[in-house]
Amino acid sequence: MDVDTDDEELHVHNLTFNGTSLEDAKAFVQQNLRDGVKCPACGQLCKVYRRKLNSTMALALVMIYTHFKLHPHHTWLHVAAFLVKVKRDSSIAGGDVVKLRYWGLLERAPGERDDGSDRVGRYRITSVGNQFVEGKIAVPRYVYLYNQLLLRLSEEMTTIRDALGDRFSYDELMKGS
Repeated sequence: MDVDTDDEELHVHNLTFNGTSLEDAKAFVQQNLRDGVKCPACGQLCKVYRRKLNSTMALALVMIYTHFKLHPHHTWLHVAAFLVKVKRDSSIAGGDVVKLRYWGLLERAPGERDDGSDRVGRYRITSVGNQFVEGKIAVPRYVYLYNQLLLRLSEEMTTIRDALGDRFSYDELMKGS
């Protein structure tokens, strides 16, 4: 599946399904994943999303990196609570930061919440994440996701400095790390 989309607002096209079989439905969905389509078999919204490693994600990763450097005995970190505490701004703790796991930069802790969900909120930076923050490697600029599954990585690469952009100073962030 090699689909390219943008991080733009979702517009599902009112397409008419004229098939009669499950195979026809699968083909219909496959042909329309880029723009988004409602599955004629189950009604699920089907769309491939292209997600960029953006400056807020890069900032959060540097902060997580710094935390683990300062507290090497810590195994896992509740990322959302940590980012809200450090930045005093809940907007940084949104869902984009935990998507860093699709790049292999964060690892999610195993376990379940009381409600059975595996989203316990605890993560740790990976060795790839450390190398990325330290400027030793570049990673793909985009990931392509479908139904919270990684389909592919872009060939276009980014560095930590590129990802931080003009919004944040890498040198300032890394002081004391």
